[in-house]
Amino acid sequence: MTEKSAPCAPAKPEPKKPDLKGFIRAFLKGESHGEELLHALYDSILEEPIPERLRAVLRRS
Repeated sequence: MTEKSAPCAPAKPEPKKPDLKGFIRAFLKGESHGEELLHALYDSILEEPIPERLRAVLRRS
């Protein structure tokens, strides 16, 4: 007797990686102001919470 197995979940597509080399080239050639490059490098950091120690310092100022 064989057991029924649950159907496999569809594979999630990997997120598309930004073309950092292209963004850097465009910035160095003067074709852009570097906005795309900065977003590609730092947007993920915006999701991180602000550490409590830093919040305390900012509250004092």
